[in-house]
Amino acid sequence: MALIYIRINLLESTFTDEIIETDTSTTAHDHGNYCSSKIPRFKKAKPAVFQEASNIIHIEHSYTGSVPVSNLSYHPKIEDLCKGICPFNCCLDIVSEEDFDLLLSACNTKSIQEISTTFMKIDNLKNAFIGILMKNADQSVRSLSNRKHLFVSKLMQKSTDDLKNSQWCEIVTEFQKKFPEIFSLVISIMLRPEDLRCFTKVQSVLPKVAMIYGIIAQARNVELSHVQRVMSMVLVDNICDQKVFDRLQRVGICLSYANSLRLVDQIGGHFNDELIDLIREGRRFRIVGDNINWKVGVHDQRLENKDKFHHAFGSAILVQNIKFDHLSNIFPQRDFRTTPVHCFLPSEADMLETKKDYVILISRVAFKFLPYFEQFKTVLQKDISKPCSFQLKEKTHVIPMPVLFRNEQYYQDVVHILEFYTNSIVEAYHQAGREVSEETTIHIGGDQLTRERFSGAKAMRAHDENPQDRFQILTPISFEFFHMHMNYLKMVYKILFNATSVQELGTLRSLQNRLSRTKIGENLNDNYDNNKDFFISVVDAYIIECLMEYFGMDNQLSVPTKHVPVEFTCDEEKQSWFYSSVMEMLNKYIFPKRQYPNESEEQVIVDGTVIQIKLPDGKELTIKIPKKQQPKPDGIYNYGCQLLEVGLLFKDLLDLAHMPERKRGLRLLKIAMLYLKSHNNLSKYAYEIMRFLVYQECLLSEKAANEMFYGLFVNISGKYDGHIPADRRMEYMVKEVKSHIKHMCSNKTEKNISNRTRAIPGIKTICSNFDQQSSVLIRAKKHSDRASTGDELTLIQDLRKVRPFHSQPGRFHDSFQNISSSLLNNLDIEYIQNWIKQKKIHFALDSGN
Repeated sequence: MALIYIRINLLESTFTDEIIETDTSTTAHDHGNYCSSKIPRFKKAKPAVFQEASNIIHIEHSYTGSVPVSNLSYHPKIEDLCKGICPFNCCLDIVSEEDFDLLLSACNTKSIQEISTTFMKIDNLKNAFIGILMKNADQSVRSLSNRKHLFVSKLMQKSTDDLKNSQWCEIVTEFQKKFPEIFSLVISIMLRPEDLRCFTKVQSVLPKVAMIYGIIAQARNVELSHVQRVMSMVLVDNICDQKVFDRLQRVGICLSYANSLRLVDQIGGHFNDELIDLIREGRRFRIVGDNINWKVGVHDQRLENKDKFHHAFGSAILVQNIKFDHLSNIFPQRDFRTTPVHCFLPSEADMLETKKDYVILISRVAFKFLPYFEQFKTVLQKDISKPCSFQLKEKTHVIPMPVLFRNEQYYQDVVHILEFYTNSIVEAYHQAGREVSEETTIHIGGDQLTRERFSGAKAMRAHDENPQDRFQILTPISFEFFHMHMNYLKMVYKILFNATSVQELGTLRSLQNRLSRTKIGENLNDNYDNNKDFFISVVDAYIIECLMEYFGMDNQLSVPTKHVPVEFTCDEEKQSWFYSSVMEMLNKYIFPKRQYPNESEEQVIVDGTVIQIKLPDGKELTIKIPKKQQPKPDGIYNYGCQLLEVGLLFKDLLDLAHMPERKRGLRLLKIAMLYLKSHNNLSKYAYEIMRFLVYQECLLSEKAANEMFYGLFVNISGKYDGHIPADRRMEYMVKEVKSHIKHMCSNKTEKNISNRTRAIPGIKTICSNFDQQSSVLIRAKKHSDRASTGDELTLIQDLRKVRPFHSQPGRFHDSFQNISSSLLNNLDIEYIQNWIKQKKIHFALDSGN
């Protein structure tokens, strides 16, 4: 029971001293229950004696928080404000003779303008008119609380679906219908007379008008809190401080912080609504997961009171927009036992297509730094990948799932995670009116550790009789691209970065020192973007240096003196010359033909020894064979070639993630697998890529293989080239979840964290609708990216001094004396073939698939 006592000091005889008691039995827990019988009951109490201003008003209600209004101090002008309020019965019974004659003369003119102007000049009549409007407004606002007669005010609609579909126009329409005079006055104050007929101007003020209506209605009846609830969720989405809620609640903009948390709990109870709708619509979706770790400090550290690390697991549902119903659904595509090894290795055709990728990547850098090559900009294609469907440009809908207090490092916790996935999906299917069949499959995945744990936990349940208990629907299980990019970059830095090479111009360490970049070569897990951006800048500088060396250009502004083209007569000749010239450059520096010994030829190797040769006449001739001098390698040249080799593939993998294409992705993964395997025979991502290729080439149907591949990417901008890896998007969500957890201060309990994260999808939907309805400007970043062109020009000038691609035997970097020109020089092809034969059988028969 919340009681509202209002005592108004009578300063004129026309005022009535009264107490209004309101029974508002409906609490904040009655969310969306519009037709409840618990409605406010207004009754007039007996007049009370005059009290001091500080005790005039006392309000107690759950919506207003715990601060008693009676403790507030009042401004001395309150008395004047009360005098200025026109009472309901402030008019006299009759008008004066003078006013009557004035009004009569105006009526004789029959002019509406004249009559209304005269009417407003007569204070008694004007006050009487205002009193009538006040009575009408009072009746209208009482009707907003009336849940009978099939009318429910828009401001009374407070369910989760109502908040998600809130419409300013509908609220304003109700305002205009219920309070036409007040609406007209408000809109006339906000707009100039000439703008009242301008649809654009009127539409621009609709959110403000709706906000005004929501504030004044909720001040009268706290149940009319639709607008305040929407605003509270906007504040929650932006992780505002608790004090912001309590301050804005006092002016009627939002709910108090305590009631906002109750609303969050209400929304969290509907976290799977979107999943149910997806299943009803027949949409495909997948799940990606990642661990969430955070540290909670203590104010007073003691032996029994120390900082604690907490481990949880976050997941997200990714809605797949592309349909592959036209592809074959027959699986397996091939029998893994008869699939040849070369299907898992890059073919000559794959290498040719990869070289074409590199040509486009090199052209982008050339157009940026070498003016001579700008003439070819119009004849070369901009994008490497070709969209497989127009649906590729649709923005991917991401639905966060509740955070589970489970640690993926323990198999028993991973089993609980998979049980949660299965139970949530099965329950959503039942609520959608559909049954889970044997053909139902949900693609799940995460980084390498998550993938391994998922497969291991599924293998533990592989012999269970119940399909739901053995997680039958959770297949396939895959790694993710972002963590593979990170692992590849770690390999690059292990090969090409040495902290002692700061004085060796042209190495990564020296160029880092040249640009004063920090956090390079350190902990790539925490500084991935810094290391990636720096390496890309170095690769671009080496590309420009390679072009200038190959075409004989002294500087960026000069023209080629080697491999000079003939005069072009058409665009086709331009395109053909550029492709062929850059292809030749790639074959020279990155893909040279490797010489292998010819076993059919007999070779006698004599090195620094003396041999005896018997002549036909029987005489013997002694010949001394000098020791064969091997040409000294050019270590600086080898360093530059290997940097371009691994750098161009890294750029190609990053470009693939922006616009995915399955055929291109598979050939790049085959090359990356060889690089990773060549560098480290125990590379975990070479293992993961091989497993992924077995799925793509053998186990899955053509349809399922395409769904699995394109499910690894998320479109965040609604463009063909607006994709990022799915686990990258998951990292953003983990960061957001950590922000919410941090904001919970001392209330970081498992229940509170679960409730908050359950509500995130609903809160996002409410805020997205609010942004759309209010035409809110969406800002992508707080700070714009600073161009790296200046740094890259500095690197280009430094590399001109070294000329790494001008071969000079005997040169070397002290820290890289034994570096080869290619990462694949030491690759044992026979060993790789045997490894592939073993692994394809292992992965095909793995019970954790």
